[in-house]
Amino acid sequence: MALRKNKQLVKEMGIIKAPNHNKPKEESQKRDVQIKASSRPTENPIFKTGILLIRFEGDSVMNIRDRLHVKHQSIINQFERCIDFYSKHVNIGELIDGVYRKTIEEIPLVAYRETIANAIVHRDYEMGADIKIEFFDSRIEVVSPGGLPRGISEEEFLDGRISICRNPAIASIFMRMGIIERLATGIRRIKESYQYTGLKPQFHVAQNSIKVVLPKINEKKMRSELIAKKNASESHETFKEQVFSEDEERICNHLKQHKKISRKEVEALLELKKTQTIKILNQLIEKNEIERVGKGNKIYYKEVPKIRFESQ
Repeated sequence: MALRKNKQLVKEMGIIKAPNHNKPKEESQKRDVQIKASSRPTENPIFKTGILLIRFEGDSVMNIRDRLHVKHQSIINQFERCIDFYSKHVNIGELIDGVYRKTIEEIPLVAYRETIANAIVHRDYEMGADIKIEFFDSRIEVVSPGGLPRGISEEEFLDGRISICRNPAIASIFMRMGIIERLATGIRRIKESYQYTGLKPQFHVAQNSIKVVLPKINEKKMRSELIAKKNASESHETFKEQVFSEDEERICNHLKQHKKISRKEVEALLELKKTQTIKILNQLIEKNEIERVGKGNKIYYKEVPKIRFESQ
């Protein structure tokens, strides 16, 4: 089954074609030769381009601490090598969340993953240029070859709700493998990963490239930002009190007692259909009261934990 799926993905990328049994054997053999020729790395734009990763000393480009050029590899290997390089050069800390520890990365992994995936999926392979990922003490900069595709403005791109895919076959593979969730969510996920940090990622659109700058989170600043938000939320001085519908309150009360709930359990609890249930769950997610966990049939929902910190 897995082999069949992989073959189908390869067909969708145009590397091989379905056989035509009505053609003579000689013509079929000729076609096979043409397919093999078109699959050679030297003629495949995906294999001709790569990703250059550099870790600089400090915030200038004067001194290089580490360097990795990922080329002549599949796009999946390219993506995985980028994650490995991140793990090697980005520090991870912890905050106390009740009885649990909450992981905090200097650069949010969600933002980095989405930025790299977007660069691979949407880059212009015909330009023949590499994606460049530069690690500095205060930020990561990702430069992807190719400007915006026709039909989308810079404003629409930055809003993150419209996506015109330059490489739909690659996007399909990344979606099926779970690397990206769906189109037109990447920019918003990058922004939301910095929600409580007091920092914002930057997006620079040029004619032939797109650059994303992911700032490094200062742990002390993040602690103070989260504490300030928590105190303001509790006192209602800065943030308005959340207003919940009766259905939303029933879900929240259920979670206080049972810790988690599936969509089907919500449907039974509220006696609603699937579409209405999903709408209510999404509203609670937007209010930062619950979060979605898992994938596919194993998805469930739980309360968003209220963060507290250990005294220093």
